[in-house]
Amino acid sequence: MKFGLKLCSTILLLSLFSTAQAQSYIGGQLTLLNYDQPNTNKAFIALNDDTAVSALTLQVGKQLNNWVSLEARVSLGILDGSLSIPGGGDVEMELSKMYGVYSLFHIRDQIELLTPYLLLGYSKADMKASNNGISIEESQSSLSYALGLAIEVDDTFSINFELGQYVKDDAYELDGFAAGFQRSF
Repeated sequence: MKFGLKLCSTILLLSLFSTAQAQSYIGGQLTLLNYDQPNTNKAFIALNDDTAVSALTLQVGKQLNNWVSLEARVSLGILDGSLSIPGGGDVEMELSKMYGVYSLFHIRDQIELLTPYLLLGYSKADMKASNNGISIEESQSSLSYALGLAIEVDDTFSINFELGQYVKDDAYELDGFAAGFQRSF
């Protein structure tokens, strides 16, 4: 955990020195996340199941040069999932919020219409489990990574698709797919 945070901090600081071409951007994504408990002994609510939750994500970033950008994201849950309790009943799972800071490493070609990228950073997610008026909340954070593809529509607008592991901890994992847009200014 500490190594990942130190790595992200180092990348962010080193990237700040190459801001000659810096261009800011803002964007949004619809993020479809899979909630899973790989180790039910350490899960905050032990269920042998997984479910999907979804969120709206706001992105704010700065393209430092052709290859590196820095980005902050905040996601708010919009659709909850449910898990089955052994013996009957359901537990509603909700992503309260997820936020993080990331470095994106772009692979650019001469055309620049399609730009694959690698996302590395740090995310923190707050999950809530509810059943019959009783709620349990848990926060987890971890190193995050994703592979994405940005498709340039014009000089200031692009759409993007991303597949990533956003939180992976002993209690739960959040991985998934995101689709969205970015507007440069």
